[in-house]
Amino acid sequence: MSPTYILHEVTTRAESDAIVDLAWVAWREPYISSFQLFHPVHGPTAQDHEAAVLADKERAWKTHLSYKEGISHWIYVVDQSNGAVIGACQWLIFTETPWPNELPKIVATWWPEGEGRNFATEFVRQCYTPRQQWMNRPHIALNQTSVHPKYRGKGIGTLLMDWGTNMADKLGLEGFIEASWRSVRRREATDTLAGRSDVGEGE
Repeated sequence: MSPTYILHEVTTRAESDAIVDLAWVAWREPYISSFQLFHPVHGPTAQDHEAAVLADKERAWKTHLSYKEGISHWIYVVDQSNGAVIGACQWLIFTETPWPNELPKIVATWWPEGEGRNFATEFVRQCYTPRQQWMNRPHIALNQTSVHPKYRGKGIGTLLMDWGTNMADKLGLEGFIEASWRSVRRREATDTLAGRSDVGEGE
């Protein structure tokens, strides 16, 4: 891997905001429809889009800080030649059972009350309740991953993956990696994807 690409861990709001900006580019080229459920734009104008990104930045930072210390790790890659944030992901490290008493109730609070929130809540519950049941033991899990379209195929994803798999080995933790169908072959090729195969081609 070229030393031009350097790995960092988020410690500031500005770094978190840069990752959100990256996600809004990466997940729309090509467009992945599920992104809208988690990052809604409530209107057709440029101002609506800007407001959605700002709200997303606020929510992302607050969510990161809401985890107990040592659980949430946002990792990102910078192109040293121009300072651009070109790849990022979140690794969640649970050294203890995450939900020892009961699974948390999921509500899509990032949507305003009404039909949109009801639909998003049901969608997210159907997606994540089974995951919570499977993963309710000590583990490390990969969350949202983004790589800038111009930097795909350059090993950026491998840098991000290696951080988490190395940490899993170091801590002796089971790992969960969720992948869209576009990523399955790449992760199988690096022996980092095995086990359940619940990914549909619409994701």
